[in-house]
Amino acid sequence: MNLKRIFFVVAMLGGIVVFTGCGLGKDEVTNTNYKVTVEDAANIYQKNTNNSEILSINFDIGESSKEYEYMFVNKTEKIYINPQNEKVKKESITSGGENNKEPFNAKELEGTKSTKKVLEEAKNKVGGISPRVLDWRLEKKDGTLVYDINVKTNTGSERVLLSAK
Repeated sequence: MNLKRIFFVVAMLGGIVVFTGCGLGKDEVTNTNYKVTVEDAANIYQKNTNNSEILSINFDIGESSKEYEYMFVNKTEKIYINPQNEKVKKESITSGGENNKEPFNAKELEGTKSTKKVLEEAKNKVGGISPRVLDWRLEKKDGTLVYDINVKTNTGSERVLLSAK
């Protein structure tokens, strides 16, 4: 009988650790000091494309690199920029998946809030236990630059829209 109780207690403790662990973990997006800021990445984008028009800027885990990277999307290509070493990869766009988005100019990034500040604001807005940012996107909606931020907690995830200025 004692063995059953011990097994039950261990199983319960394991379940609690697994359940609470779903929302815990390192928040790589907001807790890592990346060498390349979004403004720096925009300058790198312009130098590599001779194009200042942007449909969206995404910050997510790259499909091939398995590391976080900036992804600048324009009408003809995607430009991936590593936030630690500034390496650039280009990929042509064959379909017009993001062409319905409102374009903006890289110069419009001047005077925007720091990304780190906006992401902290999003986590505070969501609340919960150990909120962490999974990814974010910067795009123009109705003439305004906004961050679309995916925040995860132990109970799920929520998208938060915040003004970039």
